[in-house]
Amino acid sequence: MKIEQVNEQTVRAYFDALDPLVPSGTVLCVFGGAAVALLGSKIRTTMVIDVAESFSRIDRAAFCEASAKAGLPRFRRNRQIEKSNLKS
Repeated sequence: MKIEQVNEQTVRAYFDALDPLVPSGTVLCVFGGAAVALLGSKIRTTMVIDVAESFSRIDRAAFCEASAKAGLPRFRRNRQIEKSNLKS
């Protein structure tokens, strides 16, 4: 899955691929451009998916394992999911 631009369609595709693989109860608090795109903005794109980890319910190790199984990128240190590692 290679994504050149993070927008509503590509963010949804990313989470659709990840959803069946993460532990039940996982909740990500997405903010910034990806959140605006998910709300349906047709003119908003971004380079990353920002996640407020302190407001999320996430088992980091399980999330990273699920991401690897799905062929998706893991979080960077600053809690962003990089565009350059996403594929469509």
